Amino acid sequence: MAKKSMVNREVKRAALVKQHASKRAALKAVINDQSKPVEERFKATLKLAQMPRNSSATRVHNRCQLTGRPHAFYRKLKLSRIMLRDLASFGQIPGMVKSSWEGGRTRSMNDPIGDMLTRIRNSQMRGKSTVMTPASTLRARVLDVLLSEGYIRGYEKKATTNGQGEFEISLKYYEGTPVIREVKRVSKPGRRVYMGVKDIPSVRNGLGISIVSTPKGVMSDANARAANVGGEVLCTVF
Repeated sequence: MAKKSMVNREVKRAALVKQHASKRAALKAVINDQSKPVEERFKATLKLAQMPRNSSATRVHNRCQLTGRPHAFYRKLKLSRIMLRDLASFGQIPGMVKSSWEGGRTRSMNDPIGDMLTRIRNSQMRGKSTVMTPASTLRARVLDVLLSEGYIRGYEKKATTNGQGEFEISLKYYEGTPVIREVKRVSKPGRRVYMGVKDIPSVRNGLGISIVSTPKGVMSDANARAANVGGEVLCTVF
C-alpha cells in the first residue's frame, strides 16, 4: 500500500490538471500554429510557462486506483499487476480468466504436478465444480491419493485431439467451502526434496496429508510410514 500523502498529492495534481486543461490546450494551439505571428506565439509560450507546474498532465503519475502502487501499472484497467492478479484469480474482472482455467489447452510445462495443483486451487477459489488438466501417469497417481483421502469426488479421463488426453477432476465442497483448504508444492523441478520414512512431515498434526512418491508407488504419508518407505515429498494437502 502506498503512502496516503503520496496518493493525496496525485489526487490534487489530477484536479489541477483538469482545472487548467482547456487553457493549456488553447495556449499550445497558438504556439503550434505556424500562421500566427512570432510575437504572439512567444507571448503564448511565456503564459504557458507561468502556469502552475503541476497543471501539466505529465506531472501526474500512474498509480493503482485501489492501492496507490506506482509500479507495474496497467493503463487500460488502472490497476497494478498485483491487484490485477488478485482480482482475476477471484473472477472479479469480467471477461478475464487465467490460462489454467481454460480446459481446451495443453501446454508444455516444467512442473506438471505444480500446474495441476494450481488449477485445482484456482478453480476452487471460483467455486467451480470441475477442472481440466492434461493427463499423465504421475498426475493420475496423485489424484488417486486425493480421491482415497476424500479431498476430491473423483476424476475421469477424456480424449483430446492430440492423443494425450485430459483429466476432468470433480472438486469437493462442504457447505459451500472447499474441502481442500491449503495445498503446497514441496519438491520442485529446481529443488527436489527427498525424505526418509522418519522425516516425512506430518501436516497439521495429522489433519492433513503429505503425498510421497516412493519405490512402492505414490501414497500418503500415513501409508508410507506403514510401508516403512521414504521418497520424494510431492506436496502437502490440508
